[in-house]
Amino acid sequence: MKKICFWSVGDGEYAIMLQNLVHSFREVGMEEDFIAFSDRPIQGATQTIITPSFDKKFYLFKFSFLKWFINQNYDYVVFLDSDNFFVRHTPNLLELMNDTPIHTFFECDLSYPAERKTWWECPLEKYVSMMHDCGITSEKVYNINGGFFIIKREAIQLVCELAQDFWTYAAEQGFLLTDEPPLAYAAQMLCGDIEKHLLKNHFDIWATDWTAQYKDRLPDGHEWIFKDYMRYNTFVINPAIVHALKSKKALISEGSKYLKRSNGLMIKK
Repeated sequence: MKKICFWSVGDGEYAIMLQNLVHSFREVGMEEDFIAFSDRPIQGATQTIITPSFDKKFYLFKFSFLKWFINQNYDYVVFLDSDNFFVRHTPNLLELMNDTPIHTFFECDLSYPAERKTWWECPLEKYVSMMHDCGITSEKVYNINGGFFIIKREAIQLVCELAQDFWTYAAEQGFLLTDEPPLAYAAQMLCGDIEKHLLKNHFDIWATDWTAQYKDRLPDGHEWIFKDYMRYNTFVINPAIVHALKSKKALISEGSKYLKRSNGLMIKK
């Protein structure tokens, strides 16, 4: 049986949201290991690794923490931003990994005009061009959201190297990107069949509520309207995990109920 581990990162108020994430994870019956990187112990986590202050610029810290798993005894690691929330148990996530060492949900094909013209202040035409410059051979080039991804442990180093290479190339072109475009690059370089990883085919698993359908309240397991980030196409969905971007006040309020002091482990960075 493949061993899977979920993980997330959060300090300050994000630690309180992380506590709420882990609580929701356990409440729906998820039994897998959950590793929390935080400035305080997280109740319900298999292990809390107490971390010193870390650089949050461009959200690239995800790749630094990801490397910790290279020497751990897991086959696959599932990253979740701390503002995710479980409303029910997920389907078998390893079905997403049949043809690939990395999974992220590809959202919109950016190779033709979209409603939005930029992604992280980079013109879409330039982003597509840079992806092709760096080795993407498919005409289609996708955006992603970095709030959820799965990586096979043996591929972690390669994923981080690919992401760093793309970030560096983009910086040389004058674009200081967040974690998302480099992650999209690594995923598209390594994925077998992109169609199997399109977000629209997996709305039962996860989606981002960036349009504030659940503004300042917790997701409740009912259907809601998702709008894709680039073209504004709408879908009625009900995923097991909601990336509750606009629910931070509610996540903090709920998470504070469960956050208690306990022993953690220190990791040096």
